[in-house]
Amino acid sequence: MNFKSVFDNLKQTFEQYLFSLIKLPDVPSPLKESMQYALEGGGKRVRPVLFLYTYSLYKEIDETALLFASALEILHNYSLVHDDLPCMDNDDYRRGRLTVHKVFGEDIATLCGDALLNFAFEKAGQALALSTNKENAIKCFNEFATLAGASGMIGGQIVDISPNKTLSMQTLDYIYKNKTGKLFCYSTKGATILAGKDEKDAEKLGYLIGFIFQLTDDLLDDDNAFSILKVITRKEAECILESKKQEAISLAGEIDNKGFLTQFIQAITERKH
Repeated sequence: MNFKSVFDNLKQTFEQYLFSLIKLPDVPSPLKESMQYALEGGGKRVRPVLFLYTYSLYKEIDETALLFASALEILHNYSLVHDDLPCMDNDDYRRGRLTVHKVFGEDIATLCGDALLNFAFEKAGQALALSTNKENAIKCFNEFATLAGASGMIGGQIVDISPNKTLSMQTLDYIYKNKTGKLFCYSTKGATILAGKDEKDAEKLGYLIGFIFQLTDDLLDDDNAFSILKVITRKEAECILESKKQEAISLAGEIDNKGFLTQFIQAITERKH
């Protein structure tokens, strides 16, 4: 399998569909422009591509899958818009561009994030309505709602920004699992649920991929105040990364005999940014 070709084809299919959703004729300016700016920001689209590929292992990609994948990417981008706000991480740049609050102002960026969160649920709701298997789609929708909420991404973000938190492996593991891991977990578990298959291994793989992704980020960013490198040495972190990588690769091989998931794991650990 040519990993890059498969990835790029899935990304192109996804982006064509996503961009068709964000014309937003009924949304007033400048909110519409801020939402489009956030969603057209040139992200790698690793989460929706992972969702669509996992789904394709069992069923042909259809509009229901594309809608759930879109909801996932929209949710991810809402979290980035809010993460970048002055009251949160106060970042001026995202993916080599000015962040939404630097272009449109803090007030518009706040409302942009709110609108994207609701837009994500709108698309997930449309996927549920369109699905021919309502039982699977309801489970997929409920999984989506849980990952987005207080026991998922928002819970992870609360711990991440807490000024009183004690930086430890336990704290970092919670942040990894909830702020980063839940999105990757949904990419594999949600897609498997939607396809009507047993999600146990997919859930485990998703969390492993999320852990690997965030740990690689920490190793690439020495300036991150909440990096794992503030708790353990780089050598120790690299050993953990290698161990988790091999565990994930072993599980990926059981799920996908074509090799894409294995190469996906290798690609996220070998990236330079």
